[in-house]
Amino acid sequence: MKTFFYAGELFGFFFSSIVGDLIRIKILMLVGLLMTLIGILFLTLSPVLWLGVLGSFLTLAGMIIALNLTYVFVTELVEEKRRQAYKVILTALFSLGALFNVLWFFIAPNF
Repeated sequence: MKTFFYAGELFGFFFSSIVGDLIRIKILMLVGLLMTLIGILFLTLSPVLWLGVLGSFLTLAGMIIALNLTYVFVTELVEEKRRQAYKVILTALFSLGALFNVLWFFIAPNF
């Protein structure tokens, strides 16, 4: 199951870089967020394992698309003086979110 999870990450990286040049970035951001929402719904409501694996794939692919495009938005919309600071803040908050997930795993392992 973890293989498909990381395959979703790889798919998200390639999908956002290749398709991002072909269609508008705002539309691709909405597609990524919609993929994440559908993946979370699959994960929470799946009665069988393969549907959960598909949900895991879609969730991470959509999150990676949204994260990559957030960096693009920061690069394009922020003035050059503050651009690097915003990228550092964005990366730090993403890392804190990942650490929160690990902490939550140890707090509620059987949830």
